[in-house]
Amino acid sequence: VVVHTAYYDMLGVSVDATDDEIKRAYKRRAMSTHPDKNPSPSAHSEFQELQAAYAVLSDGHKRAAYDRYGPDSGPASSSAGAGEGMTQEDLFSQMFSGFGFDMSGAEGLFGPGAGAGGGGSGRGDEEIDYDVALEDLYCGKEVTMTVERTRACGHCKGSGGKSGATPKPCVACEGRGKVSMGPMMARTIIACEECHGLGQKFRDKDRCKRCHGRRVTKEKKRLVAHVERGARDGQRIVLHGEGDQAPGQQQPGDVILRLHLRPHAAFEQHGLHLLTTVHITLSEALLGFERVALTHLDGRGIRLASPPGKAIASQSVFRVPGEGMPAYRRPETRGDLFVLFEIEMPSPEWLRGADRGALEKLLPPRKREILPAGGVVDEPGMEESGMDEFVEEDEGEWEDDDDDDDGQGEGFGAHGAGGRGPECTHQ
Repeated sequence: VVVHTAYYDMLGVSVDATDDEIKRAYKRRAMSTHPDKNPSPSAHSEFQELQAAYAVLSDGHKRAAYDRYGPDSGPASSSAGAGEGMTQEDLFSQMFSGFGFDMSGAEGLFGPGAGAGGGGSGRGDEEIDYDVALEDLYCGKEVTMTVERTRACGHCKGSGGKSGATPKPCVACEGRGKVSMGPMMARTIIACEECHGLGQKFRDKDRCKRCHGRRVTKEKKRLVAHVERGARDGQRIVLHGEGDQAPGQQQPGDVILRLHLRPHAAFEQHGLHLLTTVHITLSEALLGFERVALTHLDGRGIRLASPPGKAIASQSVFRVPGEGMPAYRRPETRGDLFVLFEIEMPSPEWLRGADRGALEKLLPPRKREILPAGGVVDEPGMEESGMDEFVEEDEGEWEDDDDDDDGQGEGFGAHGAGGRGPECTHQ
């Protein structure tokens, strides 16, 4: 049982969140609370608290101890430092790698070569959730967007100072680029705010007038990404080098689009297969049909023909081979389209105007009564309802038995019998 949840609440995750969920949540919160990006007076303290929370929850041993004892007692405190498989250098690198914060010039706090100045990436990758329709994945789509990103200042060529000016070691961090924050038993390492993690800074009069010593400026860029045919929900499209460029870094980060598929009104996707529902009349179900029955995702009409001499029952499923989703980067490979038929009963107006006697002679005979063994028969009456009322009444009792029958039909033929369109084959 997790007793202490303050750190989880701070990151905005549940107590059973995975390591990846905690890392993503921390990245989102860090980007919004970091003092460089948030002018709020409380941003500094919020960022410190966020660092302390992540330092514990990102380590399995510390997290388990925190869940049981809290932040200030028990094994959580003794293991909060750098000693159980993760040094302070490792923790610092883990927290800031890929977040777009500058760590250059940070040697010294952990010895030579430590920190981003000793080989950390410092790249600012940005991940964006992008909603797509099923039509976009079926046909492909070109996505155009405008992003704001940081680039090395062109005025000072990324130095942060005027031409000929020399930076001085930062007094706040003693030239390390990092400072230690938080209580002793839960101490974390963050980038120095005074020098932005550089370890050195220019005097005010020597700073670049355009970037104010930050070494980077913001710019807007129009980007074009291509959603290829057959792409899938959750797929990532990487635009290399189109993200933020951290101070002192040669290679900018990436912009990553993560595709999020919106529910479709007419089609369901299952791998390469598609499922849709087609409504037919009672006459079509009994006597057959041949017509354009649906519009596909690319706008084509699909003509279907029922098997000759076969009545179609409600909830029958038929297969249309080769009309499913294209495979990613193999558009010649396609899944199948499955069609669920629903029978529309005649309206009350039609039934009132019909010759009921003639109709009864044409239709199959009525079923016989079911006579109980005891001979007792009640007549309680009935009223029209729906399955939604049944499920709401006792939702926990409802069970749906899965049918794992994988029997394959022969599919829709290219030409039906007698020159008709594609024929449905029953599944």
